[in-house]
Amino acid sequence: QIAPSRDSVLALVKKGLIRYAAFERRIESIRFSANIAIVMGAETVEPVGEALRAGGTVERRFTNIWRKQDATWHMIARHANAIA
Repeated sequence: QIAPSRDSVLALVKKGLIRYAAFERRIESIRFSANIAIVMGAETVEPVGEALRAGGTVERRFTNIWRKQDATWHMIARHANAIA
């Protein structure tokens, strides 16, 4: 599912569709280009409640893209894909 904004992600959290008992992120690479950082790696999550795959463990790959504005980094895009 694509969440087009921060507010849409927060709405999914409030509905209980994004909820984890455990979350681990392993960063494998960070690449910088001017004011952009691309972070890649793996995540392990344990969804609970109404979240998809609740009661199991999900391994996934992720890419987070950050932009530095003034002195603060802001995530501008994220992709995560479950490993089959």
